[in-house]
Amino acid sequence: MEQQLLRIAQEAVANIMKHANASRIGIKLERGPKNLRLRIVDNGRVSRSATCLPRTAATSGLIGMRERAERLGGGLHLASRPGEGTEVEVSVPLP
Repeated sequence: MEQQLLRIAQEAVANIMKHANASRIGIKLERGPKNLRLRIVDNGRVSRSATCLPRTAATSGLIGMRERAERLGGGLHLASRPGEGTEVEVSVPLP
């Protein structure tokens, strides 16, 4: 689980560096009673790939991030707003 979450965070940061032109990136890992939640936020420009995540598109590692989260029994959620950046949130259940 730790390695998969690390890879998701690495991919998210790589996408931000490559596509978003962000000046800030925040990463937060929280443990709840039943799950772990990883949040990566940036203040960069929003791309089309950040606003939707079609399962058939091979865009910027987003599909791989979702697949990693699903392998852990969790999910990935993206939220973007023009002028405010993007948030990637992964939630996975604890064993």
